[in-house]
Amino acid sequence: MLSAAQGLATAAAAKKDEVLKALNDEWTGLAASVPGSVSAIQSRIDLLSKKSSKKLAAGIDLNAAKGGMGDAASLWSKAQAAFAAGNLDEAVSTAKDVKAKIAALATSLKLDLPATAAAAPTSKQ
Repeated sequence: MLSAAQGLATAAAAKKDEVLKALNDEWTGLAASVPGSVSAIQSRIDLLSKKSSKKLAAGIDLNAAKGGMGDAASLWSKAQAAFAAGNLDEAVSTAKDVKAKIAALATSLKLDLPATAAAAPTSKQ
């Protein structure tokens, strides 16, 4: 009985380590891609906000984009804080929300993000 329980405990600890490693790997990928995407979107908003780019901005709701950008930046700060606090699950979940928001923003701004930034990381289960 005791050895079976110890075996379960060892298996559970190994599974937990595996899950944490997967989350950490996923966070690393998101942390590498999200800031660049945010920066590209902010640059696009800045460009479209200039008087000389009013024609490019036709059909784009810049106010909505600016608001969405603020939301994404706020969520990204939340994700980073969760990571710093050691809450990988929340950090990755929040970062995925940010990634979805910035993908939608890029589409609304008629901006193609680099493939590495736009590709969804694969999740191992």
